[in-house]
Amino acid sequence: MHNNMEHIMERNPFASLFYQVFMHNFPEQPETVPSSPQENKFLFTLAKHLNSFFEKAAPAGEKPLHINEKHHPADIKKLKNFALSLRAIMIAGSRYIPNIKSKDSISPEIIALFDNIGGLLAKTFPKYSTIYDYSAFQQKGTALIPAQEASPRQKNIFVFGVSRDDENNPQNAEKNLRHYLKDLLESPVLKQENMQIYNTCFPTAYPEEIAVPEMLGTINSPELYNEADLIYVEKYWHQFLGKNLSFDEDGKITGGKPHSPEKFSENMKNMVILGYCAGAANAHRCLKAFKSLAQQLYTPEETAAALKNINFISYAFMPLEQNPDYHQTAILCNSKDENNPEATVRCNFPEIYEKVHLTGQDIGKAKFTPHNGKDGILALELPAAPVIYDSHHNKISKEINDRNGHRWQNVTAKNNRSPNFAAFQTIIRMAVNGTLNNNSLKKIAMHVNQLALEKISKTKEA
Repeated sequence: MHNNMEHIMERNPFASLFYQVFMHNFPEQPETVPSSPQENKFLFTLAKHLNSFFEKAAPAGEKPLHINEKHHPADIKKLKNFALSLRAIMIAGSRYIPNIKSKDSISPEIIALFDNIGGLLAKTFPKYSTIYDYSAFQQKGTALIPAQEASPRQKNIFVFGVSRDDENNPQNAEKNLRHYLKDLLESPVLKQENMQIYNTCFPTAYPEEIAVPEMLGTINSPELYNEADLIYVEKYWHQFLGKNLSFDEDGKITGGKPHSPEKFSENMKNMVILGYCAGAANAHRCLKAFKSLAQQLYTPEETAAALKNINFISYAFMPLEQNPDYHQTAILCNSKDENNPEATVRCNFPEIYEKVHLTGQDIGKAKFTPHNGKDGILALELPAAPVIYDSHHNKISKEINDRNGHRWQNVTAKNNRSPNFAAFQTIIRMAVNGTLNNNSLKKIAMHVNQLALEKISKTKEA
């Protein structure tokens, strides 16, 4: 009995989750086959990929879970929706899995499964592709235009979000940017005369359902980057590296010359990066590509010192390395109710989440946790109701779903009932001014908590 329990505990819990959801949606009916060749082919391929994962996830000596594709009659539309929803199923279901471990949630087997599912979807939907280059825009006035190379002679904020936008449709990119940056776009710090805002996106042909293995792979292997990351850096960040640089197809610098080490280090102070969820993973890989180019021009010590001048502010994405190349401030927003965690962060970074998230035992609405001597994590409380209120207590936004704490709007939208926007705006201002550090993060957390305590005191007096 004891050995059986150990085997059950050793099974990747997401194998059981995927199996149960599949069986619930497509009940087994022996001696029945799908009615069309198209359904039969899709189901066969989907079942093959799931069964491959089940086999790898099975404990030693235990029979793996298995789907018999001949016994599950299914409508092709429902099958496609299941495949498209697999990542959402994983995140939503993770809420009910105790003691998640990263060895399960970002395992090579999970990544391989999503890679296979992404390939299946790309073959099924002609509009999708597993190959991409980033779409990049820059702000001009109140509009976005296709991006040009960035200049280190001015302040630059590079936004890496999760929207899918194509370079031939900057109007939609602007709409999406305003949707997730909300009131932050009107902040004085972003409206400085010497400020340029860039928006970096995946193209529409590379949706989240296709991109899952890219993001999970980055968490699992943070030292890696890909061709799209390298192309992005060569195209938009080359002026930070040197003068008149040219590159070959393998990422080797073939022409131009470096700045002085002092100038290179100074340039990095004008690079602030805002990354949200999978967008932060994209930014991280681009910075790894940037580092590889920098090391062709500067010594490892000069490169390391310069990169630490980059302020990387991530929301809903935790540090990937104990000592990141850049200066990272990671922010999450969760409910103190243990039954309503920030499911996406908990799923992607289970061990870190358990250490840094706000709990019912924490006093106030913020908690600061140092990641190392220079980088830190700030947890902010998700308001009791996922609604945004104006200064007159009128509801101005209502976006209720199972991933409330994951919404960037929790810190980018002004909310009369939450101090989160003020805290986030302060962090951005300090990053731009070069004054953001662990001491300032700790003070921000203390200030947020002091405001909460004062509000409780006034309520009691009333």
